[in-house]
Amino acid sequence: MTPQYKRLIHANNKPEQIALCGSDYIVSHVGIPMILFFSYRIDRRAFESALQQVVEDWYVLAGRIRSGSDKRAYIDCDDTGLVFEVFEHSTAMPRPSVEEPLRNGLRKYHPLILPWRVENKAQAPCVVQLHYYMDGTVFSLTCCHSVADGWGMWAIIDAIARNMGKESYDLPNHSRDMLVEIAHGYIGSNGRRPNSPRLADTNRVQKAIFTLRLFQKVAFPKPNEIVHLSAKLISALKERVPDIKLSRQDIAIGIIAHGMKLKSVGALANMRVDPSSPIQQSYSGNALTYRECSMKKEECNALENSLELSVLRFSKLWRASTLGDSGSDAIEYMAHLEHRLEEGTINKVVPLSMFDVFADGILINNYSVFPIYDVDFGGGTAIWYEMMPFPFRGALITNTPERDGGLLLNLTADQNQLDNVRRVIEKLAFDV
Repeated sequence: MTPQYKRLIHANNKPEQIALCGSDYIVSHVGIPMILFFSYRIDRRAFESALQQVVEDWYVLAGRIRSGSDKRAYIDCDDTGLVFEVFEHSTAMPRPSVEEPLRNGLRKYHPLILPWRVENKAQAPCVVQLHYYMDGTVFSLTCCHSVADGWGMWAIIDAIARNMGKESYDLPNHSRDMLVEIAHGYIGSNGRRPNSPRLADTNRVQKAIFTLRLFQKVAFPKPNEIVHLSAKLISALKERVPDIKLSRQDIAIGIIAHGMKLKSVGALANMRVDPSSPIQQSYSGNALTYRECSMKKEECNALENSLELSVLRFSKLWRASTLGDSGSDAIEYMAHLEHRLEEGTINKVVPLSMFDVFADGILINNYSVFPIYDVDFGGGTAIWYEMMPFPFRGALITNTPERDGGLLLNLTADQNQLDNVRRVIEKLAFDV
């Protein structure tokens, strides 16, 4: 599609180069889209004015990713400009729902940003689009993960909305110095090369096999469905174990792991909220790590006296594994990435979780912590959020549009596993 309106939004900043740190390479230069549906026509001029101010504060979005003679990538904050595009559609806006998500139909709402199109190329690391329909607007922000993680992207979206509402917001910190200092401090205090158990080395053959498997999963993706988990059911399950403070995510993971008969669960975690980490909420780059829980075969197959207790056993196992992580593992993970980046071998490092996910586990991405349905661009909050489904076994957890305490589980897995999760939820709902 050709946009009816396209503009480069400049930050008007002083030229600066920000070297990417090890943590920025977790997903590298892959563009991640955030897509929101609104039941009204967003005022383009007001939106564009608000976006202008946000780009001035997030000036990294107006730069380009380059690499020097040492091959280390950096954000060249040369103010080339953030890409802003507007599209006009003469039809009614699609109305996705739990029963009928758009899935692959989302491709029209964001550019395809791939690693080989970014470094030392003209591809902007961030693209913002508005798609106008007769009865609504689809907003999308696509940003390279090496520039900002999910927390950073939602901070940008929240800032645009606050700017339109004449509200203040916290200014971002783009410097990677803090993360590099933490990594170097950890390496120095231990006097050894960091070796995170959450990362695995690959040789050329292993990497080729890994890449082929990834392409296979992209070419032949698993089925994807959205499942509703009600607030009533979550509360009922929490009441069964009053001595343990299970979160909504813990309950969701217990249901998914039990229903799919999984042996491992990996979840992205935010180091900004880790009590052992000095990384502040305002940090705009990548501050992600993994939380993992692996279960032995006998633990997976063990049966409790009831379905509720079986589900809660998985929830408690997950909870115990995350509480047992003091944060030092996350720091070592980050230090390992930084060390490998400096020695030039980071391209050989693959998150160990990915091997487990591809084999017999699942990768969880918890978006229920983001203010998805609080975003208001002048005429009311978003009515729906969509994300491209995982090509491998995965789960994206979000709040419901009603914000009633329930959750939506956007699941990608084998069809029999999806059916089993639905049956578990239906049986639990019937029993409570």
